[in-house]
Amino acid sequence: MKKLLTVLFVIFFVHMSYANELKVVIAPNLDKVIKPINAEFEKLNKGVKVVTIPLVSGAAYQQITNGYPVDVFMSADAKYPQELIKKGFGDDYYIYAIGKLVIWTNSNVKLDKDCINTCLDGNVSHIAIANPKLAPYGRASIEALKSANIYDRLKHKIVFANDVSQAQQFAQTRSAQIAFIPLALVIKSNVGHYCEVDQNLYKPIKQAMVVIKSSNEKELAKKYVDFIKSNQAKEIFKEFGYATP
Repeated sequence: MKKLLTVLFVIFFVHMSYANELKVVIAPNLDKVIKPINAEFEKLNKGVKVVTIPLVSGAAYQQITNGYPVDVFMSADAKYPQELIKKGFGDDYYIYAIGKLVIWTNSNVKLDKDCINTCLDGNVSHIAIANPKLAPYGRASIEALKSANIYDRLKHKIVFANDVSQAQQFAQTRSAQIAFIPLALVIKSNVGHYCEVDQNLYKPIKQAMVVIKSSNEKELAKKYVDFIKSNQAKEIFKEFGYATP
């Protein structure tokens, strides 16, 4: 009986400790940067727990329009949040960061001085890219290849991943020799090496967020957006290679 009471007390304590839980769907490129951001937000808001759900932006958009119960959506582009607002699913739109694209390898492929030309290396037989139909960084990758006039020569080598994390995994395990992924995923890593793709080869990857209208934590969600707008959050984004508005 004593043990049971102890267990019930712990459950009650944990529940009371996080009286407010904020559910935030994030694009996979935010996997690293979001941890220190959420830690700072929770420090400033005692009793709040931010729960992040990584989901490729196109799939997240589909889930939200189908009634997926979340409070905030942080997309890898501006298109999906704008569509949610148009369809009456979101408000409090804000562009929180501008992402950068890199070519990353965990193999012996030599990175070219002109980064995009790394794809032409004779040792590259597979190029991992996130599905451009759902992943904004995947779209930017295809756009960069086309802008460099090398897409037609390389399209047979492209292996599509579900998202940027899986694209990196393909290169990590050497199922692909190189991967197009966000700078934020590797800027603080000692594994592999990378080069930055010329930003003139693809449209700026403007990443936006919205508060979901059906949220049960509207006030807290707006507080979270305000924190993302703060200089404190912007400095963290910059540490991970993002530009900020």
